Amino acid sequence: MGRSFGARDGGYAATAKGLCGGVAGATARTAVAIKAAVRAEKAGGLVRLAKDVGRISEKTGTRGAFDVLRIAQGPKDVARAARLAKAKGGQTRAIIKILGRGALLLTAGAFNLTMWVFSAALALFGFLSSIRAATERLTLSSLQRSRARRQRRLSAVSSPA
Repeated sequence: MGRSFGARDGGYAATAKGLCGGVAGATARTAVAIKAAVRAEKAGGLVRLAKDVGRISEKTGTRGAFDVLRIAQGPKDVARAARLAKAKGGQTRAIIKILGRGALLLTAGAFNLTMWVFSAALALFGFLSSIRAATERLTLSSLQRSRARRQRRLSAVSSPA
């Protein structure tokens, strides 16, 4: 079993026993890596990633999914690409080809801009509503004062002193 299979590589002779031990060691390391990847705590993120890739593949096809996986730097990028694919459908692959990773970042930027504009519109609506309410209260109090003043004048004129 200790026969040499070829020339020395880096000072170590490749032997049948060494190769078998290397394969068994690699298999053990692979099994440990798979177990670590599929732990209960980590499974949720892995499932979300797989679902996002499936959504992308539904809308853009297999090549589109591979294009996204090529430029994505993490699960967040894949989730952004899934939202882009949901919104743009078949155009997603062309957008990603033209803009690259910028398409994913622009999607996030556009979402943030939309949320900011929506928040600003709500703040403006609240501000205008408060101005309207204040104006109505001031007008009502002014009318009540003038009515009370008029009543006092009428009562002073009508009652002989």
